[in-house]
Amino acid sequence: MNWNTITEKVHAAERLTYEEGVWLFEQRDVIKIGKLAQVVRRRLHGDKVYFNKNRHINPTNVCALHCNFCSFARTSDNEAGAYTHMPNQIPDKVRAAVEAGVREFHIVGGLHPELGFEYYLDVLETLKREFPHIHLKAFTAVEIDFFAKLTNLSH
Repeated sequence: MNWNTITEKVHAAERLTYEEGVWLFEQRDVIKIGKLAQVVRRRLHGDKVYFNKNRHINPTNVCALHCNFCSFARTSDNEAGAYTHMPNQIPDKVRAAVEAGVREFHIVGGLHPELGFEYYLDVLETLKREFPHIHLKAFTAVEIDFFAKLTNLSH
């Protein structure tokens, strides 16, 4: 397998095999991969390009985890720089962004040790009620794992 074989198949609109996909995944030449992806995108969609305006919402930075690389988290509400926005406060904080054309909220934040799972549900419910047309993309795998442990529910 090599770049020439993959490039020929992409230009000929031939489907790559699983093995070719794995080989491509293992390559480090992001520019070359991007150029091949551009060939496929143009074939499928022409010169149309779509962008998504989104807004990141971090409801809290208080976190039960203590990751060595994180400069975002605080250990408690009493620590300097800590914040926790209540669900009813968040719509006012993002309203201007919605009025400016935001179409998606990306919600990530700390794993607050005292608020419980209902807090996170209330954040989602409040945003969806206030902005029903906005797409919600919420929570990382770490947050989902935290919620599963918090509620004794499966992932």
